[in-house]
Amino acid sequence: MDVISCRAEALPFEDRSFDVVTLDYVAHHTENLPRALREASRVARCAVLILDCWFDDIRWFGGERDERTLGLLSRDDSMP
Repeated sequence: MDVISCRAEALPFEDRSFDVVTLDYVAHHTENLPRALREASRVARCAVLILDCWFDDIRWFGGERDERTLGLLSRDDSMP
């Protein structure tokens, strides 16, 4: 597998290059989340799976963390 380093806001891939794009723990690191999501959607044929977490400092020091799934963006209504 080749590793390519790039910005999420400007992916160096053709439109619909991948069946599914996963953004695992990426969203909170992007400078422009809407642009990154548009890019992920552009290179995905079927769906974009987004998983990320945000940490609340008070709860983090209490031993808990706030983790939420942002969602699944699907081009195909038949996908779950």
